[in-house]
Amino acid sequence: MAVVGAGPAGLALAAACAERSLPVVLVAPDPRAAWTATYGVWADEVDVPLRHRFERVRAVGTSAHDLGRAYGLVDNAALQAALLDRLPEGAVVDGRAVAVDHHDTSSTVALDDGRCLEATVVVVATGASRGLAEVRAGRPAWQVARGVVARCSSAPAPAGSCTLMDWTGPSGTDPTFLYAMDLGDGTWFLEETSLARRPALPLAAAAARLEARLARLGVELDEVLTAEDVVFPMGAPVPRPQRAVVFGAAGGLVHPATGYSVGASLRLAPTLAGAIDEGLSGRGGPAVAAALAWRALWPSSRRQVRLLEQWGLEALLRMDRRDIGAFFDAFFSVPSWPTYLQGSDSVAQTATLMRRVFAAAPSHVRRHLVAGRPWRAARAAGLA
Repeated sequence: MAVVGAGPAGLALAAACAERSLPVVLVAPDPRAAWTATYGVWADEVDVPLRHRFERVRAVGTSAHDLGRAYGLVDNAALQAALLDRLPEGAVVDGRAVAVDHHDTSSTVALDDGRCLEATVVVVATGASRGLAEVRAGRPAWQVARGVVARCSSAPAPAGSCTLMDWTGPSGTDPTFLYAMDLGDGTWFLEETSLARRPALPLAAAAARLEARLARLGVELDEVLTAEDVVFPMGAPVPRPQRAVVFGAAGGLVHPATGYSVGASLRLAPTLAGAIDEGLSGRGGPAVAAALAWRALWPSSRRQVRLLEQWGLEALLRMDRRDIGAFFDAFFSVPSWPTYLQGSDSVAQTATLMRRVFAAAPSHVRRHLVAGRPWRAARAAGLA
């Protein structure tokens, strides 16, 4: 089998397949290129190496909340090296996949240099780019952020803490929040984030808001060590069943209302590898393996939860800063909030949390939570 894409999702899946002794190749233009994005996960969500772990995690809507759950920044280099080490010799192929053709008993992956790779099953794990798979038309929202790692003149948030989100700031439309982590020695990771907007907030606006926020806090950046721009779609439709297995961000695993995807991809990689193994070990062949893989990623319960998550995204898009700050005050007052951020396969659990958030929210937030049309959310999620 062939896994196209060498980000966390693709590499984790290739490693999981190799552990099951499935013949696998990992295909990407530069498969060993360093991952430059910043990946955050809940420490109890998935077992990965962390370069920073925060026991004190807070969120600020209109008031501060101690979340009581450890959070960490993934050690990209260590995780990537560990996953690559699990691949057999010769399993990594440098090349850009430009087309996939499916046959009765195999598929062909065409590379831009004229080479062709034969595979039983092809998995597309190419991030936001999904050109090798059949995709549904959608109208995604966009998460946009401008981030820096910098030495600061003073602490922009409590020392030693991770601020998951701080929505305080000027009132009005297009709210953004500060994502901040104390990396030690006066160094901070700071990111001004537009959680979800349709159309996307311009990157220049996110950069200007970070500068303005730090100025309000009286914080100067003494030295900027790295900078990061983040732009990715949220609420991409669930992929339809097809011969290519679509995984990770390419496969709709970006949480529609939070933007998280890496933790989900790492958790689901062994499950997906098991489904593919089951399909190929039977008599059904590649088509059956692809069908089992899709069902493993998108069982009926998960598709129904996705509809609720899409409804949540549409509600967030209707809120201004006053509304969204009060919403997150209500959200983090409900003890079961971790299941929603992490992603749940339980419809009852997700619906119960939503009802409790609604009960805790003020009236000006509730009107957004009940507005909208279910069929529009279903269509946006690719479920109608």
